[in-house]
Amino acid sequence: MIEEFEISTTLAIVPLSLYTAGMGVGSLISIASAEVWGRMIVYRLSLILALAFTIIGGAVNESRVLAVARTAAGIFCSGCVGIGSGVINDLWEVKHSKPGTLAAVIYVFAVIWAT
Repeated sequence: MIEEFEISTTLAIVPLSLYTAGMGVGSLISIASAEVWGRMIVYRLSLILALAFTIIGGAVNESRVLAVARTAAGIFCSGCVGIGSGVINDLWEVKHSKPGTLAAVIYVFAVIWAT
C-alpha cells in the first residue's frame, strides 16, 4: 500500500484504524436500529452495503477513497456481529438451555477468534 499509493507508514495504517472505529460506531447504530425496525431488515441492508463498500475498497486507486470505503465497510459489517447475540437469545433461553449456552459460547469464541 505504501508503494502503490506512495504514502507514509502512518497514512497506510489509517484505513485499518478507521475500519475498527467504524465497527465500534456501527454496532451502536445497528443494534438500536434492529430494535426499532427488526433484525432481518438490518441484516439484509448491512450485508449488501458491507459487500458494496468492501468491493469499492478493493478497487480504488486513491488512499483517501480507500479510507472512506473501509470506514463505511466497518460500519456496515458490525451489524451482523452486534445482532448475532440477540439472534441466539431469541432462539434459545440461554440461562436454562444447554444448547443455547453452547451456541452463545461458540459465538463469543468465534467473534474473539475472528478479530
